[in-house]
Amino acid sequence: MLQIYRQSKIIKPKTDIYNVTHLQAVKNHQAKNPEASKSSNLESVKKYQIKMETNFPPKLLSPLLQHKIATSFCKDTLPQAFEESRCAVCGTLVTPFDLVSSNV
Repeated sequence: MLQIYRQSKIIKPKTDIYNVTHLQAVKNHQAKNPEASKSSNLESVKKYQIKMETNFPPKLLSPLLQHKIATSFCKDTLPQAFEESRCAVCGTLVTPFDLVSSNV
């Protein structure tokens, strides 16, 4: 059943009458102009196919981007990234990368 949403109200048109009337109008138009209807439909199908076109499988990554991804992963998964040390001032647990040496 066709439902139209307008300002949080659901309006249910008389779908049976609408569907029958619309279908009859489409059939009349197709009967009067079969070639125009066919070409119009074919054009619509082509537009839809272009719109829905997907690029699968995706293009291969460049060697530079592959290297960047791998090195970033390795850096992010170093053991130091998971270790925690306490701040000498406030005692908060932080990673060693975030600590500043206090050798004064």
